[in-house]
Amino acid sequence: DNIRMNINANGYRLPTEAEWEYAAMGGASTSSATYTGSNTIGSVAWYTVNSGSKTHPVGGKQANELGLYDMSGNVWEWCWDWEGNYSSGSQTDPTGGSPSSFRVYRGGGWYSYFWFCRSADRDFNYPSNRGDDMGFRLVRRP
Repeated sequence: DNIRMNINANGYRLPTEAEWEYAAMGGASTSSATYTGSNTIGSVAWYTVNSGSKTHPVGGKQANELGLYDMSGNVWEWCWDWEGNYSSGSQTDPTGGSPSSFRVYRGGGWYSYFWFCRSADRDFNYPSNRGDDMGFRLVRRP
């Protein structure tokens, strides 16, 4: 399926879960914001209460500290990592679990309740899972 692409396909790839979380936290590993860029969900996320049951164009809510929009709410975002438990030890740029049947996705979607839109929330599903609440963000390394 198309989520199982080469990690360096034309220089673009899905972010690792660690990269996604770093971006969602505004680049600060000590950010105290519950959602990406704010503790007030309505200012940064389209979710079940304010979405009108649909996806919205990117940029309709407040950006986080890195200028990134819609990392909380709007659509769930696929990550490169496979589902697995976090290691208990300290790590730098971890790459997630061993290949399995499920890929991780983050951020919550337009139909999600507030707790699924937290920067720390994670979920997983088959890479072939499709829906109007699923999306992705690409990373490009020079």
